[in-house]
Amino acid sequence: MLSVGVAVPLFKEKDCIESLLKCLSNQIVKPSLVAFCINQPEIPVNCHVLDKNNDPDYLNNLNTEFIIRETKTPFQILIADNYSPGKRWDRKLHGAGLARKSAINLLLQQSNPPDILIFMDADTFYPQNYIQSILKNFTDKPSIDAIAAPYYHDLNNYDPIDRAILRYEIHLRWIAINSLQQSLPFSFTAFGSAISCRTTSYLKFGGMSNNQAGEDFYFLQKIVKKGILATWNPIAVSPSTRLSNRVIFGTGPALASGANKISEQYPLFNPGSFIELNSIYNFLGNLDQRSNQLLQQESWTEPLSLLLLILNKEKIVDIVTQIMNTKRPKQQLVKEKIDGLKSLQYLKTREGFHNNTNDLYRSYETIKPLPKSLQKVKNQFMSISTNDLNRIRNILYYLELKLRFKEWQTL
Repeated sequence: MLSVGVAVPLFKEKDCIESLLKCLSNQIVKPSLVAFCINQPEIPVNCHVLDKNNDPDYLNNLNTEFIIRETKTPFQILIADNYSPGKRWDRKLHGAGLARKSAINLLLQQSNPPDILIFMDADTFYPQNYIQSILKNFTDKPSIDAIAAPYYHDLNNYDPIDRAILRYEIHLRWIAINSLQQSLPFSFTAFGSAISCRTTSYLKFGGMSNNQAGEDFYFLQKIVKKGILATWNPIAVSPSTRLSNRVIFGTGPALASGANKISEQYPLFNPGSFIELNSIYNFLGNLDQRSNQLLQQESWTEPLSLLLLILNKEKIVDIVTQIMNTKRPKQQLVKEKIDGLKSLQYLKTREGFHNNTNDLYRSYETIKPLPKSLQKVKNQFMSISTNDLNRIRNILYYLELKLRFKEWQTL
């Protein structure tokens, strides 16, 4: 059986760590190693909190480590102390990316590193068969390098937070469903607490970045560019719905902004934009030497002209020329040049054009069953009840799972 190591970044997680340790101890298939990186940024010199005994972040982290060391577990525990004075990171470097990477490094430094790396967060719930399902997934699909497991936020019966998380999740699932329907390469949803990968693949693709936030997105993007990512797993994780400002973007900051702001900041992109992205990827993936004449035309036609929305003309010419002349697989180079970040940039840029030209359904008779009230989520968010939001979320969740399973079968 494949051996498993779990990597967990920790920052002020005293209230969550016991639940995570219980989740791990109750797993049907237990990890052999669990590595924690307890961290906090260096305190500025001009800060009034200089005594560690008066620093609430330090005391929280100290108690977190105490709980870990005092809890009996059926696996070996490794701890990186990056929270004590003299061991902290510069505030410019501190963040989830470096903390997760440091925990992973603890696993890799062992004389017999685990075969599979599983990334977890302290505030996420993992069913007892989660690790078992991940190992079976890797065994059933020997070609895959990593897994981005499904997620599902449990509600906490506090209406403002529930509405915010439901609106945010509907936004994420709408992107995923449309991307999967159009077979776009970057159809994953990035949750650091739901990622696992082969150790060999982690090393091959350069590992985790030091980003203060979004390290999960950039890591999965690396996998999609040069490897194989599975986005389906039979067991989902349940991330926290707590407000947080510990990272600069993601679920916590989105919830903290409130449901109304989420509705503005996280739109339901028009399906036409995803169709256009599909045409761009197909066009670039089928370029040949004869395509050079297209660049010589004074006025470009679609889909080439659509790239002008996110790239200048000189950059497009350079990309097209590279793709035409490459001896590598063209599709791989296309994914490197028009990556997930550029795809999202395209969706945001194009939204203004599509906003008043089509509703959410006109282009998408093939996506069923779409709830009819989805249009109200886009245009009349305040008039829709929390129960209806939850019903819409659940419909989209199962539709997304169906599409992800269909994609997984082709791997």
